[in-house]
Amino acid sequence: MKKIPVLCCTLFCFLCISSSLYAEEIRVGYNNLSNLIEKPEGSEKPVGALATYWENMAAVMGVSIQWVGPLPSTRVVSYLKHKKIDAVYIASRNAEREAIGLFPEKPIYIKQPIVCFRKGNVPTKVDSWDDLQLLKKVGIVNGYRLVKSLNREYPNVPLALIKDNDPVNFALLKLAKGELDAFIYPGRTGLVDSIKELGLSGQIVVVDAPVPQQAYFVWFASDREDLLEKYNAHHAEVNF
Repeated sequence: MKKIPVLCCTLFCFLCISSSLYAEEIRVGYNNLSNLIEKPEGSEKPVGALATYWENMAAVMGVSIQWVGPLPSTRVVSYLKHKKIDAVYIASRNAEREAIGLFPEKPIYIKQPIVCFRKGNVPTKVDSWDDLQLLKKVGIVNGYRLVKSLNREYPNVPLALIKDNDPVNFALLKLAKGELDAFIYPGRTGLVDSIKELGLSGQIVVVDAPVPQQAYFVWFASDREDLLEKYNAHHAEVNF
């Protein structure tokens, strides 16, 4: 009779292990964002707060992750559009992107976009994007949602698209050297830590951009409604 509980326990353990081994592996595309998600040299997986968020979310969704990247921002979007990946690690939401893929009900987080300046080269006010038009070169990550609207509505702002695989550190160093006059970025998260790690705390000033706060979401491929449903069901279980 004692063999029955032992057998049940063994079977339960086997099922748990099998479930873990055969969990669906989903492809998640990403690009390096300093102190948020980045792939260390020699590592197979990225690290950082966003990477941890995804790993924890995958666990409660019952899937595993195949990381695809780091890739340039525009290529991440292209991969999702052509179903080469199942999800993008983070994205802002707009009509153009809604036509390509699926967004969940709630965001990962909400952040205030910012502008970085070299100390001593900060405009007297930044109440509008027009206040940046007298600068010579304003860096912004290629693929960031503000690029199109700035080009359309504020064509006199001299944007310089940052296409480096590590856009944050690349832009901050260019800013400190005087090769950029400003750098527009989605929020302070990760960026302030990067400024400190580069030893630029006394050289760079961060101010709020003249736009409202922006929500950032997970972004799924249009044929992955199953993942969208799982994510919505478990969203509250994982905090960023």
